[in-house]
Amino acid sequence: MAKKQFSKALIARRYAQALFDLAHDGKKIEEVAKDLNAIDDIIYSSEEFSSVLQSPILPKDQVANAALAIFAKIKISELTHKFCVVLGANGRLSIMREIVTAYDEIMSQSKGEVKATVTSAKALKKSELKEITSLLSKNTGKIVLLEEEVDDSILGGLIVTIGSQMLDCSLSGKLESTKLYLKNAS
Repeated sequence: MAKKQFSKALIARRYAQALFDLAHDGKKIEEVAKDLNAIDDIIYSSEEFSSVLQSPILPKDQVANAALAIFAKIKISELTHKFCVVLGANGRLSIMREIVTAYDEIMSQSKGEVKATVTSAKALKKSELKEITSLLSKNTGKIVLLEEEVDDSILGGLIVTIGSQMLDCSLSGKLESTKLYLKNAS
């Protein structure tokens, strides 16, 4: 299952990169991002439509025609429309959510932005979030878009995640490390 998810993400990333390159050349990066997010909203606001796109039983040309008719209602750009036609012809409309996510990531990277998540046992003050953002920006050399999560199971401290890197300074993490150390020592 994990291999299938990885493959899906990799395929979505390739499509998103191709679309981003075309949008960049045409100076339509933001316009395409807006289109993709509108499409994503349509797809996932209707369970029925989402399941039609995911259906392996329905012929891909019928799914593509239905999707394109719905997308036409929101007045997407010509580039986005052509991209959706290609996705439909290749039976890839089912990975639209992954494509939107990948496109957003590529767009952020092109702006020098990086997403980070800070998890704490209780909500942090705005000044604390600002300080964490500042430190992360200084250390990464990028604009940090910080998201906050609250998880009381970490007991205290913080867990900071940037991309695939994680810094666990939580109390629960320290207790788990100590437990493993003591288990291996005996």
